[in-house]
Amino acid sequence: MKFCKHFVLSLFVLSLVSLSGCAIFTHNRDISSRNSDAYAHYCMGIIYENKREIDKAICEYESTILVDSTAIRPRYILARLYVKSGFIEQALEQYKILSKLDTKNPRLNTVLGALYLHQGLAYSKMEDYEHAVISYKKLLKIFRSDLSYYYLGTAYERLGKIYYAARQFNCAIKLNPDYAEAYNYLGYMYIDRGKKLDKSIKLIKKAIEIEPENGYFIDSLGWGYYKRGMLDQAMFQLERAVELTKAEKDDPVIRDHLGDVYFQKKMYNKAIKQWEKALELGVEDMEAVREKVKNAGEN
Repeated sequence: MKFCKHFVLSLFVLSLVSLSGCAIFTHNRDISSRNSDAYAHYCMGIIYENKREIDKAICEYESTILVDSTAIRPRYILARLYVKSGFIEQALEQYKILSKLDTKNPRLNTVLGALYLHQGLAYSKMEDYEHAVISYKKLLKIFRSDLSYYYLGTAYERLGKIYYAARQFNCAIKLNPDYAEAYNYLGYMYIDRGKKLDKSIKLIKKAIEIEPENGYFIDSLGWGYYKRGMLDQAMFQLERAVELTKAEKDDPVIRDHLGDVYFQKKMYNKAIKQWEKALELGVEDMEAVREKVKNAGEN
């Protein structure tokens, strides 16, 4: 199984569009002309931003809202610069305040949701799945979508909380019966743990029915057959998975799986070749695969 990234890319683009367009659609209040200090900091922020001195611009906009806490325009600019600089927590804080100051802006929830998603993905990338769960739950409070449930499910699965993960994937499927990624992840999650094999194989077949040429789904099916002891079927599917994925991005997990199947079929030279390829591609558990190569070489 492979976590597909096209959802991440599309949502990231959506986030950028939402963030850049937010100030345009707001019914904002300008800085009070009577507050000369706030206006001076605001003007300096614009000057520094135009000069691409972002750190100095941020300091000036921060000073602006310290002097005039109800000013809306500088908060939007500050939040945008925070995002640009990677300060997602600070950006979220500004948008939360803006949601109270600028109640007529229809896009604030979209921006907040995009930021929670971005935050959750960042935590997941750092393997901080506890915090990722918190971010995805906040996202779900804003958008009850198949994608929100899916990402929450992936974080729970990484934490080993299989029951909670399964609930999220099932919610995603209920909202979107054609959500191939959710069928595949749910099925593979059980297969990799040797549980509910027959049911899981059916789930993965459903995913393949939706996306018949997805090599990662076919890998999941092959791995399910391997766990069931159906070695011929496993070999056929995993060889096909390698062919479908190697041109775009050869995957070390699929190579490792195919090596395991060859080994069980006593095709030791072929097994070694696949494991060596997995090592070359940077398989996660290098020591375990090296041990497999060693053991196969002794047969």
